[in-house]
Amino acid sequence: MATKYTKSFQEYCKQWEDAAANSVASGGVAMPADAMGKKALLKRKKKVYDGRTKEGKKFVERILARRTAREAAKKTDQLVHKFIHWTKVYNTNILR
Repeated sequence: MATKYTKSFQEYCKQWEDAAANSVASGGVAMPADAMGKKALLKRKKKVYDGRTKEGKKFVERILARRTAREAAKKTDQLVHKFIHWTKVYNTNILR
């Protein structure tokens, strides 16, 4: 079903308002109390990662634990693939 247009394009363009109905330019936007401008954000000090702190040491331990777990999983995955491969080879030799 096609919609039938009864207005011309010029009449259609005239019906629109200059500003949107939900315009925020009138100052109706709530700003938080700790809002900072762009310059203040750039000047703000950022926390530097320090490996000597307790949090830093825990972070390094967590990374190393994940690394060893990932390597162990990779090794077991390789062993499983080798086992599957050799069982297929062995079974095909038996069937011959």
